[in-house]
Amino acid sequence: MIRVLVFLAGLVLVAPALALEPGQVALVINRNVAKSRRLAEYYARQRHIPDGRIIALDLPAQDPLPYDQYDHQVVQTIQAFLKEHALDREVSCLVTFYGVPLKIAGRSNRPAADSTAAFDNELALLWWPRYSRHSWQINPLNLHVPAAHTPPVLMVSRLDGPSEATVKSIIKTSIQVEEHGLKGQIVIDAGGAWKLDHDHKNDAYWKYERTLTNLADLLRARTQLTVLLDVKPELIAPGTAKDVALYCGWYSLRKYVPSCHFSPGAVAFHVASAELVDLHARRESGWCRNLLKDGAVGTLGPVDEPYLGAFPRADEFFPLLLTGRLTLAETYWLTTTRTSWRVALVGDPLYNPYRNSPGIAVADLPEALRQAIER
Repeated sequence: MIRVLVFLAGLVLVAPALALEPGQVALVINRNVAKSRRLAEYYARQRHIPDGRIIALDLPAQDPLPYDQYDHQVVQTIQAFLKEHALDREVSCLVTFYGVPLKIAGRSNRPAADSTAAFDNELALLWWPRYSRHSWQINPLNLHVPAAHTPPVLMVSRLDGPSEATVKSIIKTSIQVEEHGLKGQIVIDAGGAWKLDHDHKNDAYWKYERTLTNLADLLRARTQLTVLLDVKPELIAPGTAKDVALYCGWYSLRKYVPSCHFSPGAVAFHVASAELVDLHARRESGWCRNLLKDGAVGTLGPVDEPYLGAFPRADEFFPLLLTGRLTLAETYWLTTTRTSWRVALVGDPLYNPYRNSPGIAVADLPEALRQAIER
């Protein structure tokens, strides 16, 4: 299973563990937003999170949060709570809720454009005493990063969305779908590289394009799942795909295209910049809010320009999720490449849509993904 972090003389060792469980989770809310506490309490009841796991922060109603307030208030409050309640060695996942800021403003004397971060992605390094706040840190939990002695790294996920009702639906649907398994087709809307770099001058675009086509090839060769792959530069037209369980596509910058009708419990993300700048505004055109509004229960996206390498590879994220061996949070943190940066996960971290009906056998994964699960 996913590598977890165990304290040892102030450092941690990477070791195998069971899938993420409720007892490893703590909840982070904004005490000044009533919805924040209501949703955390609802989630705690539905997922049987142990009592005494809600950490209330005194945060302003603003986004982004000033970096000095993050350092001196958020970090200190959460650390103190976990230590006081003897949870510092038990909690490996934090869940932020509606009302907690999405973004931290410039975190150093460097230009703000170089040092903004997603609140949740920064929070992963809660226990790191000293690290550069300019640019990003390599994610030690990523499946390609060799095991090493480091301070602990936390998994962080967010339960947030267009409305309180939407968030409750995400929680309820996630639990219901786990019982019988996520059903529906996989939609892969490739072609973004053709749109961004028709002259083949930037190899990074084509490398990510290949993760989408590699995903389609793997699923067609190793599973019985229905796969829709589109490689044209234009996005799939609105309303084209029905009963969609999983979706990945690119590249429509801050212009959501409702190509899919989602199955209950769908997980979907679109690769483009600044798609997570707002989850509440009705006129928000980014992908994250609108995917959740249209029925997806899990997504991810950036609060600012993340650069392409910050996104999980499609041919790693979705095959790992399909095995049913990992929760949504574990899948994301095994495949996201950077911490102290700009991409964040939205969804129930305990959600495991293929737990009882795997979509792909572990034995059919590429070697690197098999090792990530089995180590």
